[in-house]
Amino acid sequence: MIALLANAAPFMLFAYAEQRVSSVLAGIWNGVTPLTTLLVTLVALPEERPTRRRLAGLALGFAGVLVVLGAWRGVGGASLLGQVMLFGAVSCYGFGFPYMRRYLAGQPYTGVALSTAQLLVATAQLAIIAPLVAGAPPVPWRLSAPVIGSVVALGALGTGLAFALNFHVVRAAGATTASTVTYLPPVVATIAGVVVLHEHLTWNQPVGAAVVLAGVALSQGLLRRRVARGRMARGPGDQLVGGPGVDDALGRHAAGDGAGTAVR
Repeated sequence: MIALLANAAPFMLFAYAEQRVSSVLAGIWNGVTPLTTLLVTLVALPEERPTRRRLAGLALGFAGVLVVLGAWRGVGGASLLGQVMLFGAVSCYGFGFPYMRRYLAGQPYTGVALSTAQLLVATAQLAIIAPLVAGAPPVPWRLSAPVIGSVVALGALGTGLAFALNFHVVRAAGATTASTVTYLPPVVATIAGVVVLHEHLTWNQPVGAAVVLAGVALSQGLLRRRVARGRMARGPGDQLVGGPGVDDALGRHAAGDGAGTAVR
């Protein structure tokens, strides 16, 4: 299941979507993952109560999605189909993170062992699906060096190493925190797409991305934490470690919400 939700389905959707939209837009959509994860978590996990702050963050985040989509210009065309595919991909991630947290994070295996099994199963799934959807695969020795190098880099670094680390983060900090790794791809994809690929960037795309990230920050209480930190009286030699309001991995409990203390 996790191979389907975190690999086979979203990877295929991203590949088809980027034939219709820019890499900049695909990277921005990746930033929606924490919102879909939070939405699924609120519905699927009874212990996650839908507070007003979380609901407000979700509403703001999905308003940002509409800005990215440029909904006021109307819908239709290949770009819309590509963006629907991207939404399907990040929705798969939204289901995948809570599933991983509930059923896999507690298993007595290393992150490398779990990610290896996950990727092997995903490979078997795609080996069955790909010929039915896309026909016979290309002959490997006819592929160019840049194509082979790109596949190796994406497989070894962007998938293999990344998923091994992902299991560790899910175990240490939870599904919602792990999904916030997608804060970074919109920034990197925008810079690389514009500078390297010379892709066109419309004003609503970065603005919508900023609204999405603001919604995620609101839903996770990051804005409130920042204000609380600013108001907290501390001596010049004090440093906060841990606690629900401090994102310090070294000072937090394995569940991500250990008690905070002040040290000198």
